[in-house]
Amino acid sequence: MHRIEKIYYLMRKEIAGLLLSPLGIIVTLLYLGLNSWFFLSPFFLAGRADMLDFFTLQPLYFALILPAVTMGLLAGESRSGHLEILQTLPVSPGQILMGKYLSALCTGGLLLVPTLAYPLSISLMGNLDGGPVFSAYLGLLLQISLFAAAGIFFSSLTSRQLTAFLGTLGICLILLLADDMGAFLSGGLSEALSRLGSDSHYLPFTRGLITLQDSLYFILASMVLLMVSREILNKTDRPLFPALRIALYAAALLLLILVVKPYSPQWDTTSRKTHTLSDETRRVLSDLEEPMTVQIYLSRDLPGAYSALRGTVTTLMERYRTRGKGKFQYQVHLLSGTEGEVQEQARAYGITPLSLQGIEEDEMTLISAWAGMVLLQGARQAVLPALDPEENLEYSITEAMEKLTRQSGQLIRLPENITIDVEISESLLAWNETLEYYPRLIRQTVEELNPAFLDRLEFSSRTVPSASLMARLTVKGNGRSYTRDLISLEGEELNLLSPQEISDLIRQIISLLLGTEKTLGYLTDHGTLPLFGDGGVSNFSRLVSQGYEIRPVTLNTLPDTLTALIINSPSLRFSAAEQGVLNQYVRQGGSLAIFLSSHYEHYPTEEELQEGKLPEYTREQTGLKEFLAGYGMGIQEGYVLDTDSYTEVFQEDDGNYTEIPVYYAPLISGSNINRDVEELEPLKEFLALHISPLRLLNSDDPSITPLFSSSASAWLMDENINLYDPMSIIPPSGESRQRFLLGALARPENTQGMILLTGSGRFLEDSLIDPRGRTDNAVFILNMMDMLAGETGRAQLRSKGMGYTSLNETSPSARQIFRVFNVYLLPLMTILLILAGMKQKKNRLKKIESSFRQEKQP
Repeated sequence: MHRIEKIYYLMRKEIAGLLLSPLGIIVTLLYLGLNSWFFLSPFFLAGRADMLDFFTLQPLYFALILPAVTMGLLAGESRSGHLEILQTLPVSPGQILMGKYLSALCTGGLLLVPTLAYPLSISLMGNLDGGPVFSAYLGLLLQISLFAAAGIFFSSLTSRQLTAFLGTLGICLILLLADDMGAFLSGGLSEALSRLGSDSHYLPFTRGLITLQDSLYFILASMVLLMVSREILNKTDRPLFPALRIALYAAALLLLILVVKPYSPQWDTTSRKTHTLSDETRRVLSDLEEPMTVQIYLSRDLPGAYSALRGTVTTLMERYRTRGKGKFQYQVHLLSGTEGEVQEQARAYGITPLSLQGIEEDEMTLISAWAGMVLLQGARQAVLPALDPEENLEYSITEAMEKLTRQSGQLIRLPENITIDVEISESLLAWNETLEYYPRLIRQTVEELNPAFLDRLEFSSRTVPSASLMARLTVKGNGRSYTRDLISLEGEELNLLSPQEISDLIRQIISLLLGTEKTLGYLTDHGTLPLFGDGGVSNFSRLVSQGYEIRPVTLNTLPDTLTALIINSPSLRFSAAEQGVLNQYVRQGGSLAIFLSSHYEHYPTEEELQEGKLPEYTREQTGLKEFLAGYGMGIQEGYVLDTDSYTEVFQEDDGNYTEIPVYYAPLISGSNINRDVEELEPLKEFLALHISPLRLLNSDDPSITPLFSSSASAWLMDENINLYDPMSIIPPSGESRQRFLLGALARPENTQGMILLTGSGRFLEDSLIDPRGRTDNAVFILNMMDMLAGETGRAQLRSKGMGYTSLNETSPSARQIFRVFNVYLLPLMTILLILAGMKQKKNRLKKIESSFRQEKQP
């Protein structure tokens, strides 16, 4: 019999003994029951069309199951004496070992077969990304192979099954919990323990990333355990070569885990290519004309969620370096708690330690940790002072790179130098004699900045006769001018900006002076919300200005170079002539973003509220409805309310919590977002507030693309409008509910211009857009701006790897079918198959026994 055939025969025999037995039924029911309880039952609460929660739990399940499967494979046979009989047969110890090992591996793999119904079921209810599912199953099989090899190893050490079970269980749990145990260690021990554990090598598979390093970790670790088991099984005094061979494999494993860097060849299986550099990043790297160096400052022992930051940043930087083709280099500085030259260097760049929660001397406490980087190109720099492992690091780094390189080109092309002028009143100089040195400090600050701006800065200062305390900085260049005060007076205390604050201020102003290649205009007349200040859209303007120049404009001073114009919640009427200006702007290729509700909200003052006056709602009369009608769109009267909405939680006096649905704040879920639009595809949900439905004059108009809508359980409030007392709103019957279009994009013929229309004037408010641009609402608005500006690559980079894919709207009956099939019918069918196999096995044994008896009869 051929060697492979012998192994196959032994493997098939063991699989039949493991699965087609009462133990097999118990293990299968236990495994499927755990999945039903911890994954399937709460599945719809998460609302995600993915299997990350499933794969996260699997290693723990198999750490419990495989020790029971493998404990008797060698230990039981050794105790019963069957192993000695088996060794008298024409099979080698290696073949016996491989047969036992493959049977345990296949048993674990066969347990996974019924779970293949999970991704098939989920894909019917949402857009499940099949790449991470495939890679996660592959990683799980590798994890099972390691646990099976560990089980074989401990089963070969002893003839007691309980000892083999406990030993295998212990090593499996140690491998899984190595990362957590490393949190209580320091220095290189923590990192080494983390890389020796299996969990850090398994997690990339669950996120759709297959790497050579992680794959080899499982393969080599399994091989080492099997080779040691083979030597134990031989039970002979062998020459030195087997021991050297084992030592060689063990050394190779340690070398791979502890020395080899984490940027080995890899395969990104995600549909969004989350782990691959985006086209925008590649473009920025290919456009590098001058070399760029990145200095990264990280603490050696980063706590909690930051612990994986070093590996993440290093892996990402290596991708940049490879793509940069010699013009991109980086250096990682690992800092300890004590101050030193490197820490001073980091502080000089404006990077300071973060206060993070961690474990110190077995107690939870706040510790100082470094996590920042600076990008250097010549004398210019861009600083990212606080790296967040939960943020899109590639987006932050690429945006900083682009800003740095773009600024260099703009400085070179400037026709005149940038002038920095300081005016100081005589009365200020007389306030304190030390203030006469203040202009010199500013001059010195400008001289230190000048190399970073290609020596294009010119400084001047003068004293002006004035009785008021005044120190003013004016920066002019590129046809623009910005003025800022350098002092503030609080009571009798005079505060002046420090040299470092002045340096930061000059950098910010020069960024505004230079602007970007594309400019977004924000209409400031017609009663729109202000760009800055109370009641304005400060977060929006700050986030947009990171990639574009955002300029306050009026229709009388509309620049020809404007890429897109934003009209946000206007309240004053647009005349026919002004509507003509908008039409001409669109026809010439400009894009419009119009945020407009059907009514204006007039909130009473505090005194009026105390007198019982309620908010009033009047119809908008801006004339934009007539303008939009020319492009086939309009806004209906009223507001959309939806049972699929934001829920506000209140704590009662008795300590209990009460949930109040805010129906006038619909949640736009993934199933109601047009995912054919690239800029919207990654969004899982976002919030609309006080939004009116849109009206299409021709529902079949090919020039109009619907963007998002309410759920099918929405209704319209167009009379007795009440958007201030959610507890008094009672949803109508199902007959009155329907789906409403809330956002659309028009692409007029014979022009490159676009018109984005939403029925709410509150999308840009600070209450919906966070300062860091991380929420779905912020990404939605920023991506829409990119779409209007034609920067699809930037939108894709911003959205890369964000969030998850939401489930489609499913009826209660569909959810019940999902649960009944996967929780009850699937285990039942699996057990029936096992029972059928057991019956077939029994009939076969009877047939063999009958044939044997017939041969014995004379």
